[in-house]
Amino acid sequence: MLHASLEILHAKLQLEAARQRGEDGGINAYSSAELTTIFKALSAISMSPNNAANLKALYTQFIELASELELAENEHGGDEGRIEKDAESLFLSLYRGELSVDKMVDTLEDLHDSLRAFKRKTYSHVIQYPLEEFAFFDNYPDKELMITGQLVGALIQRHMLAPSSEPAILDMLVRALQSSTTSKSFRFGMTALEACQMRIEQLPVFCSTIYQIPAIRQNTSAPAAQLVKSIIASAVPQRSGRTGDVLAGEQAGLTTATSAGITARALAHARDDSPSVLTTGFAFHSVKPLPLPVVDEPYAEPSESVKDKIQFAVNNLAPNNLADKTGEVDKVLMPKHFAWFSQEVIVKRASQEPNYHSLYLLFIDALNRPVLA
Repeated sequence: MLHASLEILHAKLQLEAARQRGEDGGINAYSSAELTTIFKALSAISMSPNNAANLKALYTQFIELASELELAENEHGGDEGRIEKDAESLFLSLYRGELSVDKMVDTLEDLHDSLRAFKRKTYSHVIQYPLEEFAFFDNYPDKELMITGQLVGALIQRHMLAPSSEPAILDMLVRALQSSTTSKSFRFGMTALEACQMRIEQLPVFCSTIYQIPAIRQNTSAPAAQLVKSIIASAVPQRSGRTGDVLAGEQAGLTTATSAGITARALAHARDDSPSVLTTGFAFHSVKPLPLPVVDEPYAEPSESVKDKIQFAVNNLAPNNLADKTGEVDKVLMPKHFAWFSQEVIVKRASQEPNYHSLYLLFIDALNRPVLA
């Protein structure tokens, strides 16, 4: 995995070198500050002498490019104003009906994946907007409020939020749903919840938290509320084996996840065996690793080069490159590697990344290895 990281860093530096030679249309792969942070993080990792030498060579190249990179960034110091203006323009287009919510999310995806730093910052500015405006939602016109809720829900649904922002967004939804049912904040929360129904089961702590909100438990009409109750009802308690007891238990005083001190980050990333989840008594099968497969061949770890290839492919796995990445893994994955591969994908990744369960399932299915399935 470290080798793959160094290869990516090398590619980014090559892009910057090409830009400085005038061979590229002004694209900068990373800002100077971003590259400095990456090098600091990598330098703190224990690595082989060969990787250490490669990292040193890349850092030397970065130093040679840094002054010109910083100069280019200073020349574009006015980008902050442009970023704010572009973000505002996107919201105006959305509220005027010139952009649909889906088209807005497509645009944000392009900004997020852009090699231009100011476009990535524009994406971040847009994501931050609902968090900053939440305190004022009760003063929003109905149309703009509903559109903002649909946008937030769509961002959650399409995995468009970074690990640093998704917890804060989920925490905002919890607070919205805990507000008075007659408030605009609650209507915003319900609109967002309706727009991200496919993700709810993949966020177990969030699901169990909002289930304990009376307005959700007592709601008999909203599809999202019915979905939450269905997920909880089908969850099997870890110990008693009696779902009814668990559902009755919360009436007897189960504390909500937020009052029990669950942090915003836990709302998005808690594992099913964390203390926060166990306080609710619910076992979500979607985050429970399955036992390792048994095959009639001795298990063995793959070589470092094969590990790097598999880990690189899995790290970059996405719905739009599933076939390519599956092919890369299929070429090097042998039956004797299945135990290592199961640990890598199921225990180290899927059990800690509930957001990507559906993608990992597609990946395993595409490999078409019956023992793994």
